[in-house]
Amino acid sequence: MSKPHAPIFHAISVLGDTWANVYINDIPLFRPEIIAADSQSGPVNYLLKPGENEIALEVMRSGKHDNGSPVPNTVRIALYTDKQAHVPDAKGVDPDYLFQLTFPEIQSEVPERFRRLPFYYRTTFEVPHALNTPAFFSAPESDFSTEGTPALHEATERIFSTLERGAYDAFLDELELRFASDEASLPNEPAMKASAMRTAFMKEVLQNKPRLLRRYDPSRLIYESRRQGQVAIVRTFDDGPALQAICEDVPERRIWTDLYMVQHQGSWKAFA
Repeated sequence: MSKPHAPIFHAISVLGDTWANVYINDIPLFRPEIIAADSQSGPVNYLLKPGENEIALEVMRSGKHDNGSPVPNTVRIALYTDKQAHVPDAKGVDPDYLFQLTFPEIQSEVPERFRRLPFYYRTTFEVPHALNTPAFFSAPESDFSTEGTPALHEATERIFSTLERGAYDAFLDELELRFASDEASLPNEPAMKASAMRTAFMKEVLQNKPRLLRRYDPSRLIYESRRQGQVAIVRTFDDGPALQAICEDVPERRIWTDLYMVQHQGSWKAFA
């Protein structure tokens, strides 16, 4: 295998009046909160393993012309290893694309009876590079409902509690697996070292005193099972982020995220 631990980037764009989700290895990569034009890009190594990987597109709503015909290129997905591939003015770049997909064009590959909404398409692609396999691939499977389990509740409340108390070092300790996972995904990037990310998060966010907008309340949270319960995604019933905090000193800085959790060393821990 070549290019050991090369950064692999994703670029996703969705036109207006379209509702689409993208999953890699059954983990959400793109799942917007509202129906609107949107785009997203960045490294995706933290969801990939060497060899065969799975990608899925889910389209619930898609833009149409006034005559009812579908708008072309409503959804575009690309995975590539050349960071310059997504720079609009780059000249002479031959990006190393690992995967490309456009919707509704991809519908031509499925039988006509499936060319309707909601549309679900799943396929595989190869990563021919050496990567560290993410921890969730080897995490134990678990059976739980959207109400979660006492162990999941305890782990979630622990994270909320550290922010509510302003115990920021303890909050960073709760994110230890996340920092370690990010470092393992891009081990050649100095900024991705666990110690560097911990220091940066403290300086850029926590020192500005984030305060929870919503305290821990299990009645408003759901626990979404992915990968046969290897992963639990904690989010709200209204599809908002589970953890919502705005910094008192710099209000434009915030913590606004779902919690992606796996069982690690006997307890549930956030890994992304």
